[in-house]
Amino acid sequence: MAVFTNTKNSTKPDPAPKIGNLTVSKTVAGSAGETKKDFHFTVTLSDKTISGTYGEIQFNEGVANINLKHSESKTATGLPVDITYEVT
Repeated sequence: MAVFTNTKNSTKPDPAPKIGNLTVSKTVAGSAGETKKDFHFTVTLSDKTISGTYGEIQFNEGVANINLKHSESKTATGLPVDITYEVT
């Protein structure tokens, strides 16, 4: 005769972290606009621990520097949804 005890782990796994994307784009308006010129943007995230490449944007301690011309855009993918950002 053998004795067995069946147990069940009822702990639910943690849900996947919520992530989102951020797209920065440039549009030049007006007939005298400089459509061939590079425009510099700094993207600053509220989370300074974010470093690495997120989609098309490279962050270093929560800051990325990008250049865009008329009608260009770059997208950061996989960013935590609970952060804020500033584009200057």
